[in-house]
Amino acid sequence: GTITLDALMDLAPRDREHTLQCIGASPRVLYIDNAEWTGLPFREVLEGLGIPVPVDALELVFRCADDYHTSIPATDVDGATPETGTTEPLWLVWKMNGEPLLGGHGAPFRFLTPGRYGTKNPKWPLSIDFADEAHTGYWEGRGWSNTATYRTNTFVLGPPTMSVVGEGTVRILGSAFSGPRAIERVEVTVDGGETW
Repeated sequence: GTITLDALMDLAPRDREHTLQCIGASPRVLYIDNAEWTGLPFREVLEGLGIPVPVDALELVFRCADDYHTSIPATDVDGATPETGTTEPLWLVWKMNGEPLLGGHGAPFRFLTPGRYGTKNPKWPLSIDFADEAHTGYWEGRGWSNTATYRTNTFVLGPPTMSVVGEGTVRILGSAFSGPRAIERVEVTVDGGETW
């Protein structure tokens, strides 16, 4: 079957808040952001268009307009892959923060794969295949993680790295992100890890 933007417009979309983080993000490189996305769980899109999901599929293989390709376990369609730590299903989205997706964000539509880094959230999809064998994607073939599941990460925004601060109270500004897992506490050291 074929998925077109016109066909998606006939469906009843919903909004969801979702955070995307690049697999290359680190405490010093803040490749992470949050938005409200409009779309539907991918299974609902397929059902709405009369496209069956093969029960024996091992992976979904995405091939995209920029020659990018990757895959995710077929169980991610329903959010049933224990390694991600989430039960949220794969989403197909076509709006971000109430506006149609822009080119840089994957227009006309893209995928959101909960619990996985951006490498597994393909933009500009041309084809999606239900495969019965493992696929090695573009970045995976270059040594990046094939599962790309979120790891806990912290981002310290202030004071700036290597700042010298005076005595007294110092306010530390930052955030912590771990995908679907809850952040239970954040600890800070100012003495190289002797105390937290």
